[in-house]
Amino acid sequence: MIFVFAKAYRGMTIPNFPNLFLLLGPNSRLGHSSVIIMLEAQLKYVIEALITMDTNKISVLSVKEKVHNEYNQWIQSKLKKSVWFLGGCHSWYQNAEGEVTTIWPDFTWIYRLIMNNFDLQNYDHN
Repeated sequence: MIFVFAKAYRGMTIPNFPNLFLLLGPNSRLGHSSVIIMLEAQLKYVIEALITMDTNKISVLSVKEKVHNEYNQWIQSKLKKSVWFLGGCHSWYQNAEGEVTTIWPDFTWIYRLIMNNFDLQNYDHN
């Protein structure tokens, strides 16, 4: 069985893949600036998730499917207004359906801001 992760919540987590955290996953890479900024934000998020799991005796985390889907709809709506999508140009940034699955569509400081705190409420856990 082959899995292709073309969508992930905050570029890191996927429903039904518990405790899996991707680094530089879908829509968290850049066509500008340095990916080190993205990696630092992601590693901080993972560390906070692990601390939250330890503190609350949580053994399994999985992003809620609704949260995942809404996030990815938001990402694609931003990308549809970007140079990565407009103009009819097709590139490796797009999948076969024309969705841009690689690039973060905004400023790096905005990504850092949304990654600033681990959001346990958006995850199923036990």
